[in-house]
Amino acid sequence: MAPIIELKHIGKSFMVKRGIFSEKKEIKVLDDVNLTIEEGEVLALVGESGCGKTTTAKIIAGIHKPTKGEFLYRGKNVWEMNKEEFERYRRAVQLIHQDPYASLNPTMRVFDTIKAPLLRHKIVEKRKVYDKVLELLEMVDLNPPEEYAFKYPHQLSGGERQRVTIARALTVGPEFIVADEPVSMLDVSIRLSIIELLKDLREKMGVGFLFVTHDLAMAKYFALEGKTAVMYLGKVVEYGNTRDVIDNPLHPYTQVLLKAIPEADPEVTRKKEMPKLRSLDVPSFLNLPKGCRFHTRCPLYMEGFCNKKEPKLRQVSSTRKVSCWLYHDEEGNVKEEAFKGVL
Repeated sequence: MAPIIELKHIGKSFMVKRGIFSEKKEIKVLDDVNLTIEEGEVLALVGESGCGKTTTAKIIAGIHKPTKGEFLYRGKNVWEMNKEEFERYRRAVQLIHQDPYASLNPTMRVFDTIKAPLLRHKIVEKRKVYDKVLELLEMVDLNPPEEYAFKYPHQLSGGERQRVTIARALTVGPEFIVADEPVSMLDVSIRLSIIELLKDLREKMGVGFLFVTHDLAMAKYFALEGKTAVMYLGKVVEYGNTRDVIDNPLHPYTQVLLKAIPEADPEVTRKKEMPKLRSLDVPSFLNLPKGCRFHTRCPLYMEGFCNKKEPKLRQVSSTRKVSCWLYHDEEGNVKEEAFKGVL
């Protein structure tokens, strides 16, 4: 069977103006992104804010159309589907937004919010809608459901609102869920409960996930048995099994992200050898550096090489792809000596 989601050489550009009288300029937010997600698989997409994670998520959710490349759902190009095929895809792929405050209509009760897709897609008969809404609220641990069904969003906490958005995503029986930073705007005390809920739904329903986050620790917790893709300035720089990427990071950017995670024990934090970035400034998409996009900050920068040619994402082991001149040459030949003490 074809993978449920495939991105092939995806590029996405926007036209922007830097001032009132300036001409519009093309900004490439994504460049040659290739990802494959199998049935029921979890892929964590990790990177700093502004690297293109949400744009990738919106392409998979059908909100943005790619400028270049192909986006395939079960082997079919989404933007070449007929009306019936496209509607089937939109029901199968659902989105959980980052902001539970903005993603709910403040004038609609919880019952009306969840009822709408049930009736729109004729999932249940009108006389059974109330029971189905209560069932969905129970699935996301909003108990007793009768107390939540007729509340407005402003009467709920942040965690409760996010549970409502999850219930809304489940109304159409999705096969794949795009979770765009689903806990980043919630209190730390309730983040774990939402993650546990998503993990539980994944196991019970067999639904696949794209889990977008800037937190590698969260990515490891949610996608430990899945895969992780690390993105930097619109390109995937490292891709592989989550255990491999987190436990033995290859790309210097992934190593920097991991060592930046704070430890609960301050003694451990002090003992960490933090790599010294060449610069703390992230380049602009309007003026990307030549060669490797990370070379202006990379602690392992090689003069006369990293700043000349941009490396492609290459297969360097059976479970890993990396875009870095430390591990492969221009033809894609793996530099075996670079892996000593790493793999």
